[in-house]
Amino acid sequence: MSKPIEEILAPKPEASAEHGVELFGRVVSILEQAHGNIVRVVNTQMVLAYWLIGREIVQHVQGGEGRAEYGKKSVQDLSLRLTERYGKGFSATNLWYFRQFYLAFQHRIEIPHPAGGESSGPLHRKKRDRGPLLGAERPQADFCL
Repeated sequence: MSKPIEEILAPKPEASAEHGVELFGRVVSILEQAHGNIVRVVNTQMVLAYWLIGREIVQHVQGGEGRAEYGKKSVQDLSLRLTERYGKGFSATNLWYFRQFYLAFQHRIEIPHPAGGESSGPLHRKKRDRGPLLGAERPQADFCL
């Protein structure tokens, strides 16, 4: 007569502990890889966000010496509003750093305006090749940060 299904499927005591350790190791590996991927994606998105913020500041404040005071006031106001909404990290100094970051890499990556404007820069790609990213177009980058 055949054994009951529970007896057939029940793990052997000596093998159970060994397989449990292997299973745990595989699951830990999966979780650690996923965590690493999440950190990389978040870092990439934050770098892109800072670049886009810098671009917005440059486009808003763009002008000559006559607009210097206006630019300072605009960035200070933006800093206060962003800090109120999102907390730390958006001091006027940081916003000027975002602006400098954009200026340093403005010709290295090309991203159309988040409102959907077309790009015509050196790394312009066909529209069908793009996917949404932070409400903007996916960047083509040729540098490492």
